[in-house]
Amino acid sequence: MVSLYVCFGGLLTLLVLAALTDLRERRIPNWLTASTAALYPVYVVLSPVPTAWLGALGLALLVGLVGVALFAHQLIGGGDVKLIAAISLWAGLEHFALFALVTTLTGGALALATVWLQRWDPLIQAHLAGFGMAAAGRHDRALQVDESSASEPPGSAEPVPATLPYGIALAVGGVAVVIELMKS
Repeated sequence: MVSLYVCFGGLLTLLVLAALTDLRERRIPNWLTASTAALYPVYVVLSPVPTAWLGALGLALLVGLVGVALFAHQLIGGGDVKLIAAISLWAGLEHFALFALVTTLTGGALALATVWLQRWDPLIQAHLAGFGMAAAGRHDRALQVDESSASEPPGSAEPVPATLPYGIALAVGGVAVVIELMKS
């Protein structure tokens, strides 16, 4: 039983690393997604409850194929596709709806926060600068934008689309799956 909790701890660690890496670098390394998938057979062997691993494998393949189609249309990142498939393996047919729901709700909240921040960030930074508390790293980016748009009339520059670190939402959905797996 202790080894099963070590397995869950490993999965949780990988999920946190994926979320943090995606937040910082806007990418999810292959070794994280491969490790997430590779840990699943260990769980199947250690689990005292019979696991429908064949159904979970089929689901992960189907989710991966749908993800590849979305990636081909540039609607989702490649790392996200691989992580969704790896977590779907863990969720299986029994917990996939929970994973999808929690991930979708978290992703929606993340998207709203990103849009809000994109809209209000210049004003927030101006107020912080007024107090001598400019956020680290943002000042240089603001200068680059100002220098590049100096020759253009105001309002003519196209807004830069904000990328969404969806690995955070996937990690939260994965944590929900781990909680459910620990209950059984």
